[in-house]
Amino acid sequence: MGFIANDSITGFMLKKLDYKLKCRLTKHQVQPENRNALSTLQRDGCIVFPQYFSDQQLDSFEAGIAAAKARESADTIKNGHIDTGISRIFDLTEVAPATNAIFSDPMVVDLIKGYCSSECRLLKTFYEEKTEIGVPSQSNNTHFDDWRHRVKVWVYLTDVTEQQAPTTIFLGSHKDHWWRLWHEYNYYLHFRTDENNQYTPLTDYSGMFWPHEVETIRKRWHYREQAITGKRGTMFIFDSRALHRSTVLQQGERKIITGYYTFNGLGL
Repeated sequence: MGFIANDSITGFMLKKLDYKLKCRLTKHQVQPENRNALSTLQRDGCIVFPQYFSDQQLDSFEAGIAAAKARESADTIKNGHIDTGISRIFDLTEVAPATNAIFSDPMVVDLIKGYCSSECRLLKTFYEEKTEIGVPSQSNNTHFDDWRHRVKVWVYLTDVTEQQAPTTIFLGSHKDHWWRLWHEYNYYLHFRTDENNQYTPLTDYSGMFWPHEVETIRKRWHYREQAITGKRGTMFIFDSRALHRSTVLQQGERKIITGYYTFNGLGL
């Protein structure tokens, strides 16, 4: 296939088919008790587990995060790329080891591998807090994160209502459809990280949609936008190929732990 340019839409389609084949050939069979959860994740692109973690576990996570904050430099605790009003601690499972309990949880691992592939691996973890009221960010724009699996696990360390900046997801929009093709192709062309796996300027807008595009897609395909709210300890897992967006903090604060899973060997 050397005569097909890598940056052509045909080249992209071949890469997409190759990725799907890799996933199909490395299929993971989930445990029977997790099959209903898998069906929900496959149907909606997300699943919520209310108050999945106990207060004792959450206190342990928060103690580790507090210790990391006291120990880490300002280079580690910083704002996420061009977002504002957001502070993050990266490499969380390394600097706050208690949080490994989230990402090594047998149900979490089984479910994500069953959804993606036996070769799905944890790529990235971080702690994030929003404390600035009314501050918008780039991620308030509706977007998807990748054309390949990028499955995210979020754990709430605070109660999250409509006022505490919940993420919203267009249920079912993770599935392949013709409207996705051109947007995924443009993402493929422009999403880049540098030699340090850091975002480049064009990357921050890859996968984003204009409001009129979102409205057309929503109406034409009858997607329902749902805000993911929940009590402290709630966990939700979602396929970030789905259309989603963050919202502005209106009251209080929002604190979460996040991890990204991708096919083994794939970066951001």
